[in-house]
Amino acid sequence: MLVFMNKTVNEIILIDDDYLIREVIKKVISKMDNDFKVFTSENGIEGLGLIFVQNPSLIILDTTLPKYGGMELVKYIESNKKINDKNNIPLILIHESNKVPSIDYENCIKINKKDKDFLKKLEDSVYLKLRGSTYTKKENYYERILHFLSKNIILWSNKSDLVMHKIADSNFLITIPLYIWWILTQIIVSLFFVLYYLLSGGNARDNNTNQHKADLAKYRVRYYPTLVGFFAGVLLILVQVSVFIIGGITVKLSFTIKSFGDYESDSCNTR
Repeated sequence: MLVFMNKTVNEIILIDDDYLIREVIKKVISKMDNDFKVFTSENGIEGLGLIFVQNPSLIILDTTLPKYGGMELVKYIESNKKINDKNNIPLILIHESNKVPSIDYENCIKINKKDKDFLKKLEDSVYLKLRGSTYTKKENYYERILHFLSKNIILWSNKSDLVMHKIADSNFLITIPLYIWWILTQIIVSLFFVLYYLLSGGNARDNNTNQHKADLAKYRVRYYPTLVGFFAGVLLILVQVSVFIIGGITVKLSFTIKSFGDYESDSCNTR
């Protein structure tokens, strides 16, 4: 926690290996308060380094991490006097298991990512730990749309991760339909994320520069094609609609002109 000109700047460390979930949570927290500064990491080792360097006001930690598991990281924080004795850092443990993780860390809130109110509970927990009260905000239609998109990003991203875990534990024949399902989940979550990205104004600020660069490169490789495909699809639909409308107008004018010509011809014959 830093203090500048009587303003409290809270440094929050978010450790999650899922890029999309990091982006959504980072965006949500950044919009809650301008004095919330988010540092992210995709693995436990770098995340632990950030904890030592930044001395954060809050840690948001996923239980399943590469290079150093989330539960192992919690145990290390519990046992390390340099971290734990200095200030019992509040911890928000996010998981996707039906069974709530059992830990001895007292200053901890556990939230299931599969919970339909996951984001609301996360917002309330962050605000409670850093500001001492629940978070309230006025939601307009724009905010509701963003909330709908972000909720579905987390939902489908979790489904995709669970499918990948099943693939790793299954034999070859079973993995074929699982891979097909995984590809479908990736397409769905990509579409939700592209819409969220466009409506929310791009990437949220990450104060961990190295992770920000890595995530930006990942976005360009993985989601730019979806973005291009989305715009190409919209453009194709607009062209088809325009051709349909212009064609309809042309047919209507031709019919009107022909009808007028027949009327004039009948008038002359009558005379």
